[in-house]
Amino acid sequence: MDTVLYAFEIAVALGLIILTHEAGHFLAAKWCGVWVRRFAIGFGPPLIKWTHGDTEYSLRILPLGGFVEPMGDTPESEGGDSPRALWRKPAWQKIAIFSAGVVMNALLAMILFGLAPIVGVEAPLPVVGGVLPDMPAAQAGIQPGDRIVRINGNRVESFEDVIWTVALADADTAFNLEIERPVPGSEEPEVLTKTVVSVRKPKMLAPMLGIEPQIAPVIARISPDSPLAQAGFLKGDRIVAVNGKSVGTWRELEKTLTDAPAGPVNLAMERQGEPEDLRVDPADLKVYDFGMTFPTQIESVEPGSPAEEAGIQAGDRVAAIRSEPPPKSEAPATTSKESAQRPAAEAAKQEADSPAKAPAKAGAKAAEPIVPTQTQPWPTGDTIAEVVKAAGNGGLVHLTLWRDGQAVAVACKTAMLPGTDHPRIGIAMAPAIEEPLQIGSVDKDGPADRAGIRPGDLVVAMGEDSHQPGDWVALIQELLESDGQPVPIQVKRGGNLLAATLEPKLVRQDRLSAVGAIGSVVYGPMPRLYNPLAAAERGVRKTVLWLGRVYLNLKQLVTGQVSAKAAAGPVGIVQFSLDVASHGIGAMMDFWGMLAVSIAVLNFLPIPPFDGGHVLFVLIEKIRGAPVSVKVRSWIWGAGWAAVGALFLFVTYRDILRLVGVA
Repeated sequence: MDTVLYAFEIAVALGLIILTHEAGHFLAAKWCGVWVRRFAIGFGPPLIKWTHGDTEYSLRILPLGGFVEPMGDTPESEGGDSPRALWRKPAWQKIAIFSAGVVMNALLAMILFGLAPIVGVEAPLPVVGGVLPDMPAAQAGIQPGDRIVRINGNRVESFEDVIWTVALADADTAFNLEIERPVPGSEEPEVLTKTVVSVRKPKMLAPMLGIEPQIAPVIARISPDSPLAQAGFLKGDRIVAVNGKSVGTWRELEKTLTDAPAGPVNLAMERQGEPEDLRVDPADLKVYDFGMTFPTQIESVEPGSPAEEAGIQAGDRVAAIRSEPPPKSEAPATTSKESAQRPAAEAAKQEADSPAKAPAKAGAKAAEPIVPTQTQPWPTGDTIAEVVKAAGNGGLVHLTLWRDGQAVAVACKTAMLPGTDHPRIGIAMAPAIEEPLQIGSVDKDGPADRAGIRPGDLVVAMGEDSHQPGDWVALIQELLESDGQPVPIQVKRGGNLLAATLEPKLVRQDRLSAVGAIGSVVYGPMPRLYNPLAAAERGVRKTVLWLGRVYLNLKQLVTGQVSAKAAAGPVGIVQFSLDVASHGIGAMMDFWGMLAVSIAVLNFLPIPPFDGGHVLFVLIEKIRGAPVSVKVRSWIWGAGWAAVGALFLFVTYRDILRLVGVA
């Protein structure tokens, strides 16, 4: 019933935004004396239509927008000979008509932003729930539990304010954070100011500080094959206790499950407000081991570092590594002059040699001790970090890199680079999970080893239909869905194609894991506003703020500072709306105020077929002193609609991938 109610709220909100936008065009056209032939909400065949005066009104089958059709936009078009034709109106009136929808959306956003705190708003609390290791926030001393009060002097209402402020500035921007840190035994927090420099690394959607919001032990997403799903948990369940010990955050849940004694575990939860108890025996769960994992690749290389001087490149995959300690007679290596002279603030931006973390493999054997002088084939990120560290300051690290299908051998010395207390070579690492789909490490006598799969093999096909999985996420998902049955797989080794059959190994579990499930961000109430003037001030301020945010976001998308994967389409908007709707009508108002602003900005881009494209043509015709020919106009408008259609398909595809947990 809640989902039905939320869907109704979303339909009403979307309809209100569309209606307001089109009403702006309609009213402006009427005010200017233009004959409006059609006024429609939606596209496609009409569900309902009626005529009032000389205008046909309709509600259409696809609720993805709407349109107002004025008569006579050119002298050659239908109604062009009417004295009420659009083309006969002066340029300022045509611009007013085409801009009115954008203006009305901005006014609607002001109203929604102003009413939200009167109704009551829940928003993600501006409290740090987690700090990512080796990221700028960790290096600046930010801690879980810190409450961010201001950023660069601006008041922070929610965690989203921090994320947006950082994401919409260039990477390497310094931010002054005013934080409140709880003091044990005191009601008054400690007030601190921290300067943190943002960073954007490959595969990041946008610049980041390296902080996460507080996550509640409420299941937001859960894989059907995950241990919690097999135990009977569903999306929306809140886990409140493990073996009688209460858990207040997702991190506490993970730690409590890890620390719990081996064997059955008792879980207390709430489902739709009703308390329930579950007793789960991990031995009853089906968890499979495949005996292989992905390679590690170089994510980024620090400027001026030994790695850069040795020719290591971002995107290289590490096929082997070994190291040599520095000769006793040789002085320890130091960083280059350029690196040594970098100020501490800049050095703090750089990523330490952060190991690429592979997901824990059920039943995996304990790792053998690392011997730096022995070659480690297809090492994990942890192994690479250990070998480099064990080499000592001034030691020599030998790497075999896989680059564009070729083996490249490099060697570089370690050095005490700024920002850490151990020797490094100046690289950051990440899992190589994307194409080409390659095997990294293979467990001895594991399923992959018994199937004849070797480190470095390229997976070209799998399954009875011999299809190629897109990446490691898809590969693992298909193996899990086999439910332990043998899976045909084809690999390429050198120039040879080899067929194998991978038989997943069922691994007995002694502890329950939260792997495969994601918790929900903690929302909390914001201060209510009962003063209409204060609410109106918030409405104007938030609208102006979001206008700037959306324009900056578009700029970053165009310049590549933000990944196109961050864009959301209709499917994503509905999914986000469903998530927000559960936090009350005030949160919905804030979300739809933001969406109204986004639609306003997009519509005013000077690109056909948006409203801004119409305004651009009016200005061009004013400068030329003559209208653009119908043929040229039709060609440009057709190309514009084709581009919009392609963009729509792209963002919808990304939305679907994100929805199923692939993107």
